[in-house]
Amino acid sequence: MEILGIGPTEFLFIIIILLLVLGPADLVQLGQKIGRLVRKMRDSETWLIVSNLASTLRNLPNVLAEEAGTDEIFREVLPNRHRQSIGNLSMDQAT
Repeated sequence: MEILGIGPTEFLFIIIILLLVLGPADLVQLGQKIGRLVRKMRDSETWLIVSNLASTLRNLPNVLAEEAGTDEIFREVLPNRHRQSIGNLSMDQAT
């Protein structure tokens, strides 16, 4: 599993280098400062706006598909075939 293009091996290597450069006490203080920063950022109104926008954009294809009536099109064109789900919108709900 990669986060921001950094795998577990690279992450462990970064932690070891930070431990050697900063030492254990400074590394703990750095972790606390980063934790406070992340908490302050998640509690901000900007974060709420961005997360709501991301959720809306994530659901946009499903909303557009429902408005366009693609369920009806799939039922007419492919009545007996197994239909794959698109995002969260399952085409098998019609059968």
